[in-house]
Amino acid sequence: MPGSHAAPSSEVPWARTISAPGATSARTDANARRIAADLNIIAALGFVVVAFWLRFYRDPNVQEMVAIHGNAEGVSNTKKAEKQASWGELFKRSNTWFMILGAFGIFYTIWVYLTWLPGYLQQQLGFSLSQMGWVAMLPYMCGIAGVLFGGWLSNELIKGGMNTILARKIPIAGGAILAAAAVIPAAFVTNVPLVIALLSIGYFGAQVPIGCLWTLAADVAPSNQVASLGAIQNFGGFIGAAVAPIITGAVLAATGSFAGVFVIGGILLVVGALSYGLFVKDRSQPA
Repeated sequence: MPGSHAAPSSEVPWARTISAPGATSARTDANARRIAADLNIIAALGFVVVAFWLRFYRDPNVQEMVAIHGNAEGVSNTKKAEKQASWGELFKRSNTWFMILGAFGIFYTIWVYLTWLPGYLQQQLGFSLSQMGWVAMLPYMCGIAGVLFGGWLSNELIKGGMNTILARKIPIAGGAILAAAAVIPAAFVTNVPLVIALLSIGYFGAQVPIGCLWTLAADVAPSNQVASLGAIQNFGGFIGAAVAPIITGAVLAATGSFAGVFVIGGILLVVGALSYGLFVKDRSQPA
């Protein structure tokens, strides 16, 4: 008779309810083991990099210093015996504050990409989990190219006789402006291939400044203050990195759209470009 036999457990609602936590727990445990394995591999590779650095790094010789700084004056500046400034003294210098602000703006948008791009591709553009991996790879690959391009461009400018600090600032400011010009329109475009193209250009541009940004500290600071200024600059950058996912989550909760996320990121990229491009200067010489 119909209904005289029990339905398979997969068709019984309460059976699904009972089995779901166990299945979810198993998947969670498997994912946790996979993530732990990936982290262990990354950690092991870090030790390999440290070993290579300790084995092969050496201070550059005079000829290499000339190539780095573009002229003998840069070399002589690194040789000057200067009084060690405290961090408090560094914070009295306008370059320090503009480098903090600039790094904040640039790192903010980079970390929006790192933390929210997969969610954007799924939630806003409708990509499946399997599709998302391949699509998300495109902006990140462009980012790798951006880092390399920024270093190459700065080096070529120095070879052409340009002032070293200006040769650092052009890729920093130019890359940030390029990123803003791509990221802000992405907030209002509905064509999916065009959105992906804009996001890829945006991440390329956001990564162009990174190598030059780190070397800029060596160009504007006395040789015995480079590490301190670089650390302070990075501190500003990683404040931006820390608040980026928090602000992005708040904007999404309030609006349900990524449009505001991209506009905020684009504005901060412009702030970063202006901070480095207009206000970070060679202050070693009197005006």
